[in-house]
Amino acid sequence: MNQIYTPELRDVLEVFQVYECKGEYFDLSRKPIYRQSFTVGMTIENEGYIITDKCINCQKCYDICPQKCIHLSSQSFMIEQHHCLHCGKCQEVCPVHAIIKRGGENEK
Repeated sequence: MNQIYTPELRDVLEVFQVYECKGEYFDLSRKPIYRQSFTVGMTIENEGYIITDKCINCQKCYDICPQKCIHLSSQSFMIEQHHCLHCGKCQEVCPVHAIIKRGGENEK
């Protein structure tokens, strides 16, 4: 800091401490994108969307996903959370309402 701020300018510096926060890191240079959530002083809440056992494997969610992060996994579809934009397009097109937002009231 001595090299950046001369003695006359040091009074503009303010010390602070972060007690709690949450954020996300995105790597947009990758396709699909990479997303990682992080917190300071709190726990990471489950967010995003999940596909429940109501799924009828119609593939409408797969077709609409802009990141192509929905995959067939042992007889049912699943969402790769590290690539998901949390846009909700999959939930909008699901004809049987099998996709729910995590942390929502209707999550099982």
